[in-house]
Amino acid sequence: MAYVLSNLHWFLLFISILVFVHELGHFVLAKWCGVKVLKFSIGFGPRIISFTRGDTEYALSLLPLGGFVKMLGDTPGSEIPVGDADRAFNNKKVWQRAAIVAAGPMFNFGLALVIYFAMFNGTQTYEDTRLGSVAVDGPAWRGGLRPGDKILTINGEKPRDYYELRELVGAKPNQDIAVDYDRNGVVTNATVHTKAHDEANVFQERELRGRIEVNNRYVEPVVAVID
Repeated sequence: MAYVLSNLHWFLLFISILVFVHELGHFVLAKWCGVKVLKFSIGFGPRIISFTRGDTEYALSLLPLGGFVKMLGDTPGSEIPVGDADRAFNNKKVWQRAAIVAAGPMFNFGLALVIYFAMFNGTQTYEDTRLGSVAVDGPAWRGGLRPGDKILTINGEKPRDYYELRELVGAKPNQDIAVDYDRNGVVTNATVHTKAHDEANVFQERELRGRIEVNNRYVEPVVAVID
């Protein structure tokens, strides 16, 4: 419970961004299609701030759990001034109304793509077990490992990627582990004494994990669209 409460602000921030981007999609397409937008509102509950610019009132409320874009003529039977008939939502072409309705989810989808490429562009991946760096005088260094060495086995178990390598080492805090590695085509065995590192697991429980103070080499992420 304490973990949930301590991270509640991140959840609210995440929801706020999703809601804002979603409503922004409706707003932008409505403007682009010439629809008169009466109100752009984010959140519910007590109002924090509001102002009017042009035809639109902008409002921000305390609880960022939703929002809405109020357009002229977006509800059946609503009164439409004669001079604004061509700016009413219900008087627009079918494809324009469909585009405005679909814009919210599409903007959220676009946000997901931006986040995806931002996360995986220029970051490390766990695809390989070749070492990119080895801390000088750290456990791996003292055991003879150097940058560029490729880890083949840990205590006889073959890690498929760097993530599994970390898990195998992590399960052996303050212990000797047998490491087989490849250096320029020559397979060598080393004994490395791991450090015990106190850290929190996914359940925020403290536990000791083994560390040998290495990082994996950079692997260029491959992103492709498959037909």
